[in-house]
Parts: sequence; C-alpha cells; structure tokens
Amino acid sequence: YVHETLQPLGESIIVAGKDDSYRVHIHTDNAEEVLDRVKSMGRIAQVEIDDLSRGHIQSGVGEKGSGEVGPRVAVLAFAQGKGLIEQFEEMGATVLVGGPGARPSTEEIVLALSQVSGEEVLILPNDSDSIQAARAALSQIGRPVRILSTESPVSGLAAMEAYLEEDDPSGVFSRMEDAASRVAWGYMARAGRESRTGDLKVKPGDWLGFCRGDLVGGGREPQTVVVELMRSMGAEKARLAILLWGEGLDKSKREIIERTAAASFPNLGMETLEGAQPFHFFVVGIE
Repeated sequence: YVHETLQPLGESIIVAGKDDSYRVHIHTDNAEEVLDRVKSMGRIAQVEIDDLSRGHIQSGVGEKGSGEVGPRVAVLAFAQGKGLIEQFEEMGATVLVGGPGARPSTEEIVLALSQVSGEEVLILPNDSDSIQAARAALSQIGRPVRILSTESPVSGLAAMEAYLEEDDPSGVFSRMEDAASRVAWGYMARAGRESRTGDLKVKPGDWLGFCRGDLVGGGREPQTVVVELMRSMGAEKARLAILLWGEGLDKSKREIIERTAAASFPNLGMETLEGAQPFHFFVVGIE
C-alpha cells in the first residue's frame, strides 16, 4: 500500500518493514508532496533529506521504536507487481521493489539491508541479473547476509514455503535452497521486432516462451506457446504448477490459457496468482 501510494511521486522507491512501522526511501522532485502523502498514512518518526535539490527522502512511518528485536533469520526479497509484493510480504519477507527492467542498484540493496531487522538476512533476488548486484552489496554490509540465487519469483515463492524465521540460519538456508532448486521456471514475453533463432522465425507481436532464460518456442497464439513452454519444463511428469499472471494480459487470454493448459496436462495441479509483474505477461513454475 505504501509503495503504490508513493509510486506516482518518484522513483527508486524502497519500502522496508511490516505491520505498522516502515522506513521509506524515495528519489523525488517534490519533497513536500511526498511528506504530505506520507503524513496521510501515519505518524512520521524521522525525516532525512540528503539533497534538497534532488528531493532524496528517507523517512520512518509508524509507532514502533527502533529497538525492536528482529527474528533470527529475516528475508529480503526482490519483487515487482502488486500481487507478488503482497504475496512475499504475507509469507514473511521484506520486499525491495525491483526486477527485470528496474533492477535495484547496489546502493539500494545496501540501504534495504540496513533497514531489515534480524540476526541474519537471506536475500532472494528472484531475477538472474539481480544476483550479481546482490553479491556486490555484500562487501558493503557489516552483518551476516546470505544470497539464495533464485532466478525467478516462482523459485522465491517456493523457497518462502520453507521459511521459519526463528530456526537455525544454516538450516533455514538449506531447506529454502532445496525447495527453490526443485522448481523449473519459465516465462512468456512478446517479440518487439523480427528475428530468427535456429529454426524459429519470430515476427513482431509473436508470443515467446523462455525456459530458464532460453527461448523454447513462439507463435501467434499465447495458449499454444504456454503449452509448448510447460511441456519443455517437464509438465507431463510434474505434480504442481504455479501460474503468475502479469500486467497487460487480459482476462479472456488468461481463461483460454488456463483451459488449454488444464486439458493438455490433466494430471498436473495448478495454482494461479495475480502477480501483476511487468515485462513478463506470464511466469510459470513447475515442480
């Protein structure tokens, strides 16, 4: 809610915390408007304006004191899209907004880590290109931090299923790593230009299926591409699939995709989530 409220006012937004206490970082050209918007959501405990000409604001909102003791293991997850952000938060993670097309900088990661309470922090990048940025941040953090190299949000969600915040950190990491490793992941995007990859000729507007980042199929009908993608991921022998719907994929196409996938893989259980992630119209995890 906090991120969505401030999103029209700036960029590089970081919202860290949960319940009724948050720290907010934003780059904006209108500091006064941001402060007014934050005041409408709660009491401001502290405001820091690093550069008034840029309007770089970091503020804390809420009633809790800074002395609150965190869990043994805290999770910082990278995510985009209202549904995905809410899902990770409900599962106990603090979310740093970022992913394909808007990957967080090392500085943003360091700032977010400094605001997460916990004896040890586990990072879920949930994007292959964000893993390196997370690694670069480790050299600037003077606290125990581990990176679980999740390359997709579905891998991150699987890892969170094994998360126990008060358990031994090594045990938590091992279980979450094992859960994430059991998930094959893929996504669907649209072609912006004409190209050729092997025997596949791609035209602008074609739907493209990627398994672990590799192009495995394409065509004019999204449901056909999804079935081809899921088959390449081993859906015929799997037990469960999670489907994340991205922004820009209309309801009628979703219904057709769901019906076609269910008919193509009748023994596969399916769960769906309104992820609302940008860039990838459809993300799938199969285990």
